[in-house]
Amino acid sequence: MPGLMSPGRAWPHSLDGKQLGCSSMPDVTAFPLTARDAFLLLGCDGFWGVFGAQEAVDTAHSLLAEGLGDKAVTNRLLNVAVREKRCKDNCSVMIVRFGSSQAAAVQPDTR
Repeated sequence: MPGLMSPGRAWPHSLDGKQLGCSSMPDVTAFPLTARDAFLLLGCDGFWGVFGAQEAVDTAHSLLAEGLGDKAVTNRLLNVAVREKRCKDNCSVMIVRFGSSQAAAVQPDTR
């Protein structure tokens, strides 16, 4: 609903969300994972407001390749979003790793 309400924001109880086209029914898409699917990044609107999807994936991938653990990767992504890209909104991101291959295995945070 561009211009009317930011996604994920609450509105007064007196306002009927259905009149605005809002629904409590989630929009869900399922797809099979492939060998190329190593992780998923979940972020809030503030994070995605300053990071493009491919840029975030590339950054996370390079940090994982350096051997950083999940916590260090998400901390670095948040530092880039807030300090370098000057995110002024709330900012959170989470990484979910897939598979058991070496590239996707959860590594302990050693840094």
